[in-house]
Amino acid sequence: MKNIMLIYPPGTAVQRGEDRCQINLDAAVAQGIRACNDLGYAAAVLKNHNVFLKDYQSEHLTVQDLVDDIKDFKPAVVVISTTNTTIFDDLEIVKAIKPHSAGARIVLKGAIFYDPEQQMLDLLDLSDIDVIIGGEIDFAIEKVVEGDYSVDNILYKDENGVFQKTRFGVWGEDLDSRPFP
Repeated sequence: MKNIMLIYPPGTAVQRGEDRCQINLDAAVAQGIRACNDLGYAAAVLKNHNVFLKDYQSEHLTVQDLVDDIKDFKPAVVVISTTNTTIFDDLEIVKAIKPHSAGARIVLKGAIFYDPEQQMLDLLDLSDIDVIIGGEIDFAIEKVVEGDYSVDNILYKDENGVFQKTRFGVWGEDLDSRPFP
């Protein structure tokens, strides 16, 4: 049984639970905060582990609050939900928490990483990231937590620290092999 931390990081309030609808809530006129369902699904799948789930942005918590929680909870894995518009800020948060995470694997989850081009990845400092989930988190998280990367729609660092890309498709299917009406 491992300690697994699932978080929406501190920062701008952005709708993260719907990867297709990443609205800046601070700038929105008629949008409300929604529950972090995507991480809730992951927590349900990880029922055999100790799970810590927190939405730091909605609670207006700081990076120091996150660091304190990491020190108290001592996670083996930290899963961070990111968005297209917050990726650079979220990577800065990863840099801030990494020295306090006592060797925890850092997993980044977000739509921006669904079958990403290498050119886009090269724009990001992913040096502190161990695994990236680009598909639906609930299909991948259990294996990723166990260190099994034989799952579709992820990128993981190999023994040389180089990201390897698994097969990207829809729920484990190759897009080219799907029948069309």
